[in-house]
Amino acid sequence: MRRVLPSGLAFAFSSLLALVACSCLPELVTAAFEPGDLDPPGLVSWDVVEGGALVLRFDEAVGAAPADFAFEPGRVVASVETGHDGRTVTARPEGCFEPGAACSISGSVADASGNTVRFVLPFTGWNPRLPSLALNELLTEASTTHKDAFELLVLSDGNLAGLAVGSGKLSDPSFVWRLPAAEVKAGDYVSLHLKLSGTGVEADELGEDLARSGGLDAEPTARDLWYPYDDGALPGSNGVAWLRSSPTGPVLDAVFWCERTSASDTAYDGFGTAALRDAVSELFLAGAWLVAGEAPAPEDGVWSAAVTATRTLARRIDRADSDRREDWYVTVTSGESLGLPNLAPAHVP
Repeated sequence: MRRVLPSGLAFAFSSLLALVACSCLPELVTAAFEPGDLDPPGLVSWDVVEGGALVLRFDEAVGAAPADFAFEPGRVVASVETGHDGRTVTARPEGCFEPGAACSISGSVADASGNTVRFVLPFTGWNPRLPSLALNELLTEASTTHKDAFELLVLSDGNLAGLAVGSGKLSDPSFVWRLPAAEVKAGDYVSLHLKLSGTGVEADELGEDLARSGGLDAEPTARDLWYPYDDGALPGSNGVAWLRSSPTGPVLDAVFWCERTSASDTAYDGFGTAALRDAVSELFLAGAWLVAGEAPAPEDGVWSAAVTATRTLARRIDRADSDRREDWYVTVTSGESLGLPNLAPAHVP
């Protein structure tokens, strides 16, 4: 005989089966453990802009507040503002830092998901009187009587405080030199010597006495400055050099020299090393060095196979700056003229 459940018990049993059949528990549990945005904001760049404010650029929109920032040397944070897309943060100090001074900012920002990044960033005190300058001569092959050096030609009056010269990648230089404060006038030559002799006769000429310094290749008519560390050196026949408004600022001038060709080296697009290829690419992307094709090639550099300690890389005085290899030449033997006008003819192989 078939047994029949009471009507109330049958209804409860059927409802339980329906609940089990429609259960969404697996989806709910899975959704609870789905990962969201776990990556903190990435800092893209930073630099001081006119007026002394520090601009920080991130790879995503962030939030920031004055209480999260601090300047060194100690100075009150006057304001912190984000740009219209949220990716730019402008921090303003109360008052101005000394032009060219070594400063830093510490702080933190967070994205919409609450991911936070903290940082301490060096920067240079804003210089409102930066002169216009050009790289004019490079001594890249040192000897016992001639050491690596830059020469700058001053194109307008101003002060050198905070300007930076260096070599290698903009993002990761082999060395960078932040220049001290010194008044300069249009037409001046500034020789930046990268190696001290150890004799004690070298001296930075920061005032009006341009004959104060002794040392190799020092000229009494030029302003001689001396790099105080041991890591200053320019690559011999393959390299880049640049001048920036500050160690992290825009590129004001640059030069790329090379003795290689696309056919001479199969590695790294003919550049021979990843370091040189990447350094030239960064200059190209910054608009500081122009090339013949769509991408940089070794042939876009100043042909430098003939450089020696007395055959330097020199800027041509008979053409306007075009940020191309044609602006430069290798001087004849004994054509080195640091601190003097570039008058030597070009070397002929």
